[in-house]
Amino acid sequence: MMMFLRKDILLLLSAMLLLAGCGYDKEISKEEIAKQAGVEVDDLKETVPVTGTVTVDGTPTGNVYMYAYTEASGVKPVAQTKTKADGTYCWTKYLPCDGMLPGEYRLAFKHIVEEGKGKEEGPDLFEGKYRNPNKNDFKLSVQSGSPQVDVNYEL
Repeated sequence: MMMFLRKDILLLLSAMLLLAGCGYDKEISKEEIAKQAGVEVDDLKETVPVTGTVTVDGTPTGNVYMYAYTEASGVKPVAQTKTKADGTYCWTKYLPCDGMLPGEYRLAFKHIVEEGKGKEEGPDLFEGKYRNPNKNDFKLSVQSGSPQVDVNYEL
């Protein structure tokens, strides 16, 4: 019981801290997080903030789509994010930048400059080089209770 309480407190504190840093000006309750995520309060799982920068040939690069896969997910990513213009990214589970579930992930990348109506459109400037998570060495290990910053990737 104590372990579940600690995870709940960590989840709530992480979400509140991240929201404060993301420009939200009010505290968000665990119930509100569950409502926004479309899950029951008891179904909320611990998230761990993970942020960093993606560089291409040494230059921080925007519009790089990142996909996270688990062994169980097969060819369907369990999470996706996109780098900002300065190359920075953060993973999101329930709320903006709240993080990833603890676990081991394989990553894939796609760089699309042309975007249309919120969809990934246009050619992959990497020409598929990093698209298959089974054919590259990019991994992410997310440890419970330990926010990770500067998780950087050089492509």
